[in-house]
Amino acid sequence: ITGATGAQGIQGLQGVAGPTGATGAQGPIGLTGATGATGPQGIQGVAGSNGTNGADGKNTLAKTTTEAAGANCTTGGVKIEYGLDANNNGTLDVSEINASLTKYVCNGAVGATGAQGIQGATGATGAQGIQGVAGATGATGPQGQIGLTGPTGAQGIQGLTGAAGASGKNTLAKTTTEAAGSNCTTGGVKIEYGLDANSNGTLDISEINATLTKYVCNGAVGATGATGATGAQGIQGIQGVAGTNGTNGSNGTNGVDGKNTLAKTTTEAAGANCTTGGVKIEYGLDANNNGTLDVSEINATLTKYVCNGAVGATGAQGIQGATGATGAQGPIGLTGATGPQGIQGVAGSNGTNGTNGADGKNTLAKTTTESVGANCTNGGVKIEYGLDANSNGTLDISEINATLTKYVCNGAVGSTGAQGPQGIGGFVHYIGEKIGGGVVFHLWKDENGIEHGLIVSIENQSSGFIWSNMNTTLVGINAQSSWDGLNNSLAIISQNGHSSSSAQICIDLVSNGYSDWYLPAIDELSLLWHNRFNVNKTLSSIPNADIFSMANTFYWSSTETTFSDVAWYFAFDSGSANANLGYFKNATHRVRAIRAF
Repeated sequence: ITGATGAQGIQGLQGVAGPTGATGAQGPIGLTGATGATGPQGIQGVAGSNGTNGADGKNTLAKTTTEAAGANCTTGGVKIEYGLDANNNGTLDVSEINASLTKYVCNGAVGATGAQGIQGATGATGAQGIQGVAGATGATGPQGQIGLTGPTGAQGIQGLTGAAGASGKNTLAKTTTEAAGSNCTTGGVKIEYGLDANSNGTLDISEINATLTKYVCNGAVGATGATGATGAQGIQGIQGVAGTNGTNGSNGTNGVDGKNTLAKTTTEAAGANCTTGGVKIEYGLDANNNGTLDVSEINATLTKYVCNGAVGATGAQGIQGATGATGAQGPIGLTGATGPQGIQGVAGSNGTNGTNGADGKNTLAKTTTESVGANCTNGGVKIEYGLDANSNGTLDISEINATLTKYVCNGAVGSTGAQGPQGIGGFVHYIGEKIGGGVVFHLWKDENGIEHGLIVSIENQSSGFIWSNMNTTLVGINAQSSWDGLNNSLAIISQNGHSSSSAQICIDLVSNGYSDWYLPAIDELSLLWHNRFNVNKTLSSIPNADIFSMANTFYWSSTETTFSDVAWYFAFDSGSANANLGYFKNATHRVRAIRAF
């Protein structure tokens, strides 16, 4: 019979177990003694449930829609949106779109109608970004087998952590040229996707997922555009072959031989005249009849430039591949040996979840400009692909798979079109044309259909000069026209007591062979301001020319106000005409002459 429990003594070595007596009252818990030797493992209890599987990685989806002409694409194009498929429904919903990844593949801009010249090449269509394939879901670990119920042994040692699940398979992409046919009417690129099942870094035929195959097709040949406005009158062509001699008439006095018109072409390096280089064409009369256009015979006003087309835009960045699936649950630890029967131990805790399998690597794409050479005769875009091995979101040089590299090349330059006939009622000249000693900034026709225009000088005639030395006396109604700058200027310099003025500077100007310049009226300056883009575009290509900037841009007009000491000036920084009392005729502003034709 078990007696009352005494004070806890120092725990000795564990003796041989005696027969089990009747259970006495629970005594106070003594200090924990040294751990005895582990008894044999009891029969395995019910296996703990598997740890919760890691959440599946989300797939990256792409969505393309037609983009109407507007702020994002001047001539329309395609909008490409990306994002993670948060609800796993296989559709990129509005709430899943990552706006920071949105790209636009725009149609090429329609070139402005100008003088008939060499037709620029059509820019190549940018390649479609690659969509990553969804990673497969990891298999669920097997349910542990339920052991037989037996005498409960001592608490078993916790099983070892399960081994890491197998890494997810990488997503690969493969591109091949697609010939013209049912998939692509005008040919293009075939893009195939699949999981790298054998981990050899190559998308084998057996690994291709045909449901994911995409085609990036070349754009269809656009319909012939409407006939553009008639370009400027072409320069005189080279003298044609002489016709058959007619019947000889009686000899008259010999006339002076006419001179032949010659043309000379040279390569124009990239620069102010041609941003991407081109051909310089010079014309002139063969004054010495030697059949060669000598330097002294070149007529600089007829020089033209045929420039290479601009490099096509870089294609959009390919989308990020999906995250690989979670690895399978690790196996349950081995069962220990059975120990002697004792009081039932506390239920064992669940085994630690197996380590998630490594995420599959994303497929990345990188685009760079391809110079003219063996890969692209006319230059274009180089597209490189590879797996993001270090997961830094950038396709590093060591990650590039050279076998997947593709080139989207610019089209060849089209042959020169034939000179079109002059249209009925069209303008011969155009805004921004360099002619008549300056640059055309306005055109109109009179009631008889005769073309007229206004030309601004190449340079400022003064960076700061008074309106007139007669700064407190009215010139009168003859100098107050808002549109007739020539009559205003003549009235100003004819005023009694006049000795110097901005109008006089313009009237006295002889520039590039022309002497009919005058100080513009306020409305003429307004027309110049509204067309400053075309004018500045031309002026920027002329050495030492003064463009119209946004700083220090007050220009005198020839229009007088009804106040004796105030005249109108135009502010090119704000596009406004001004005549307040804070600016008198003795103030100094810039002076720029114009002439009419």
